[in-house]
Amino acid sequence: MSRAKVFHVEHLSFDYGPDLPALRDVSFEVLDGETVCLLGANGCGKSTLLRLLDGLLAPTAGRIEAWGSEITKERLSDEAWNGEFRRRVSLLFQDADVQLFCPTVLEDVAFGPLQLGASPADARARAEELLELFGLAKLAMRVPSTLSGGQKRRVALASCLATDPDVLLMDEPFAALDPRSQVELLEVLQQLQDRGKTILIATHDLGFAEEVAARALLLSEEHTLLVDGTVEEVLSDERLLLQANVIHEHSHRHGGIRHSHPHRHGARHGTHHHTHGVQDHAHEEPRDDGHCGSGRPPCPSG
Repeated sequence: MSRAKVFHVEHLSFDYGPDLPALRDVSFEVLDGETVCLLGANGCGKSTLLRLLDGLLAPTAGRIEAWGSEITKERLSDEAWNGEFRRRVSLLFQDADVQLFCPTVLEDVAFGPLQLGASPADARARAEELLELFGLAKLAMRVPSTLSGGQKRRVALASCLATDPDVLLMDEPFAALDPRSQVELLEVLQQLQDRGKTILIATHDLGFAEEVAARALLLSEEHTLLVDGTVEEVLSDERLLLQANVIHEHSHRHGGIRHSHPHRHGARHGTHHHTHGVQDHAHEEPRDDGHCGSGRPPCPSG
């Protein structure tokens, strides 16, 4: 049975100003229940694309359809259409502080349901349920600005899920998370996948992409879509990964001989593979975020 089309993106371009392109002629589709990773170097347009899909920005050129309806300023200004769209699509920002603005953690998580018409009692019950799920119940009355970076991110994710959206857009979700919180996030993502949610995740962490997604969109530093394929196909094409600047050539010595080979930041479990002659080697390397490779969380069971 074929799956319904959630997003249809056609010849999408966006500029922040003259000579400030963010996306150039990008086209793709996302089907119901897919988990798709948006890969690319910093500044390639991943965050901008998520904001366009969430209706926070309007395309400079091209179009975006959600469930067969084009996302336009006119539709977003329609209270009924906008309310249904906001219920179905939720965006987790890279900076959690953008999403946390209420006096308490509990109020932040309850905010979305209240805005969409839930009763105060139902909104509070939903918020308390999610805070318990994320291990945040004891922080319910805390001021969000007093939380740690990892706690803020977990509260922000709980607030995104409070409306039970059909689509979750996530911008660098591992940012500011300690290893335990990373494992918890992977488990939450697995639960959402099991429930048939559609998930789009912007990340430059190739190991994370391997863990969670079956499909990847690779954006270039020229803000174009280089390739749309399975995660295995995309991550096995070192030429394209080098072109997109998500891996780089790494030089070091073995036995007095200098070798150069591609280096993947965020590779699965931090293990770095390369070849010397006919012998293959693997060793642990530091991660971009300062954690050693062995600090990479294991893939959740099940």
